[in-house]
Formats: sequence, structure tokens, C-alpha cells
Amino acid sequence: MKKIGIPLLIGLVLGAGVMYLVLSPKAPVAAVKPAGRTSFAQVTGKLDPGGDLYAYFNAERMMAKAESFLAKLGKLVQADDSMTAESRAKVEKSFAIVSRFFVDLGFPEINGLGVSSVETEPGLYHSKFVLGRRPGKGEGLIWRLSGTGSQELAELKLLPSNTVLANFGEFQAGFLWSWVKAELEKTGMKDELAGIAKGEADLLKEGISVDKILGSLTGRMGYLATLDDQKKVTFPIDDEALEIPEPAMALVVGVKDGSIFELLSQKMTFAQASEADGWKKLQIPVPGMMPFTVEPLIAWKNDLLVVASNTALFQSLLDTRASGNGLTAGPEFKKYSARLPERGTGFQYVGSRLFRTVHDLLKKAASRKAAPAESAAVMGLLDEFFSKEMAAYAVRQFGDDGMVIQANHSFNPALLFIIMSAASQAASQAAVNNEFRPIIE
Repeated sequence: MKKIGIPLLIGLVLGAGVMYLVLSPKAPVAAVKPAGRTSFAQVTGKLDPGGDLYAYFNAERMMAKAESFLAKLGKLVQADDSMTAESRAKVEKSFAIVSRFFVDLGFPEINGLGVSSVETEPGLYHSKFVLGRRPGKGEGLIWRLSGTGSQELAELKLLPSNTVLANFGEFQAGFLWSWVKAELEKTGMKDELAGIAKGEADLLKEGISVDKILGSLTGRMGYLATLDDQKKVTFPIDDEALEIPEPAMALVVGVKDGSIFELLSQKMTFAQASEADGWKKLQIPVPGMMPFTVEPLIAWKNDLLVVASNTALFQSLLDTRASGNGLTAGPEFKKYSARLPERGTGFQYVGSRLFRTVHDLLKKAASRKAAPAESAAVMGLLDEFFSKEMAAYAVRQFGDDGMVIQANHSFNPALLFIIMSAASQAASQAAVNNEFRPIIE
């Protein structure tokens, strides 16, 4: 009994010890704490973890160091006894301008950068880019130019179904012009300010009021491009001809009144004026033969000013807005707009038909110039990095705490890094070859 009892006792003790080590509550591992304040929570709170790409950069310290660097550099210049008083004054003025621009542009307000990307289905990625802003820091130019808050992306209703490229948003041109003049005055650049004043006065003599023109803009503006598969354009290259769908382009500007159109009407006396359905139009004649349809048209009604490369595109914009059967009704846009905000300060769209057209052109060009084996190798690289079905749609949002860009796209983030790295390496090698080879030789 004694022989059996002692081993049993030892086993019970060892078992109890193991059970204690396994089941007893563990002391938490001490978290690493940053030495100073960061914007990590503010920025990463808008990102999507668990995907192919996730990164955060604390920009606040970098911006503070940039300010400090400029200040110290200015002091070094002041302490340089080898400079004449006149030269020192010019350099000090230059540093003052750079320092003020750095602050007034709004860079010190940036406190963080973040990016994430998640593959939501094979070949489709949902990505975010976040530019954090220090709350209550100021009103830098980069934050004022694009407006704040979210609004309906009304320009989407104008895009025809054959749109392959579009970019719309806010750009406060009037504020930019006022800001430039205010900065010149703050920094004492009297000659430059006088030059601007003279230029505005000369334009006013010609009946052009810069303030009136800029004041008539709402800030909403953008452009779009289409490819018409029903019409083909042939470009002769050497002994062959390359054929692509006919392109067309349009610029759309939000206006408060007809100031810009009326000015153009006065100055463009060669244009044919007309009016239909409330739209005032200026048709601009184009002499000579063009490879594709070019019938420049300027049209204005209520809050829209449209400059289109041809009348068919302009009519397509109106028809699309009336019917709702434009780009947004198609399967590709629905796929790439899923989970993205319906409101924002702007948007960008790149359709797969644009990449498909470029891909086909590159393929034809490669087959014309290269040997079969080389052509196959080139096309293999194109197919690997630039798929025919590449597309993207992104929505921009500006707020008091920064900017967020959300996008759905078919661009593999890993391949983008590879391409950027390869481009950087090629540029570095070219610089070495061009700049340092003569020295080495």
C-alpha cells in the first residue's frame, strides 16, 4: 500500500500543478505604448482590417519636423556672415514665403495616412485611403478647395452607358484666386501682386471681370469621355491602320448664372448661336477633316454649363438624365459601386472598355513590330499586369477630420507595388546611366 500510495501522491501533486498552469488566469502581456500622441485610432477606425493590404503612417510628427526644419534653416541663413545684407534679406524672404505657404496650404493639419485593401471576391478589391486631419487645427487650402460634407453625386445621372472615364468633384476656383492674392500680400510680394492687379484691370477693359466669372461658379465641375462602338476611327500607322471606337469628351461645370456663357457669346462671334428646350448653345465651326467627329458645342441652362466635343454626346447627356438608362444602370457600374457611399464630394470612374481598347492597341502594335516569340512575351506581360477587364470606381469624402477615398477596383495591390518598384528601379538606373556614367568613365 505504501509503495502504491507514494507514486499516486506524487502523480496527484504533479497533475494539480499542470492543471493550475493550464487553467489559472494568465497575466496580460503588457502592450507597447507610443511615446507620444498618434492618430492611429482616428485613421485606422476608417480602414478595413484582414485583407491584402493594411498600413498606417503617423504624419503628425513628420509635419512638425518639417516646420522645425524650415525654422532652423532660416536661422542658419541669418547667422551666415558671408552673405551680404541684400542677399540675406532675399533668402530670409524666400524662407518666410515657403514657411507660410507650408502652413497656409494646410500640411501641418495632416496627422496621419492610412490605406487598406480587401479582396471581396476573386479579382475584385475594396480599398480605402484615409488622410487624417487634426481637429480644430485651421483652414488650410487643401481642405477648402474641395469642400466638406457629403452631397448627392448628381453628375452620375448624366453619364451615358458608353462612358469609359469620368471625374467629378468640387473645386473652389474663386477661393483659390483670393487665397493666392492674400498670400502674396502677406509675404510682401508687391510686384507680383501689382502684376495681378494690372492683369485684372486689362481684362476688365476687354469686358472680362475675373471676380464676376469666378463668382458665377458653384464649385462643381468635372469631365467625362466615351467610346462609341457603333462608330470606328482608323489611325494609319506605317503601312497598317489601327481601328478604335470613336472617342468623345465633355466638360461639365456648375454655374449660378449665365455670366460665362454670355461672355463667350460676346467674344466668339464666329460661333453659331441657337436655343432649344431652354438650352442656349454655341456651335463652333471646325475647318478641315478630322479623324473623328469634332463639332465643339457650348451649352448653358440653369445651373449647368457643358462643353462637348460633338452634338451627339451633348444630346446623349440629356437623354441619359431624362431616362436613367445610363452608366449607372449597367452591370459593371453596379458591380463596382457596391458598398460604396452614394453621397460624397466627388467620384472617379474608369471603365473596363477603356483598358480593353488600350490593351488591343498595344497588342496590335506589338504584333506589327516584334517577332512572334517577342510578341508573345510582350503580350504575356500585358495580360499579367494589365487585364482587359480592369475597372475602378471611387467616391471621395472630405470632412472636418480629413479625407476618405473608398474604391472598388480590379487592380491587384501587390501588382501595383511591383509596378511602382520596377518603375522606381528603372528611373534610378536611368539616372545612374545618364548622370554618373560620364563621371565614372
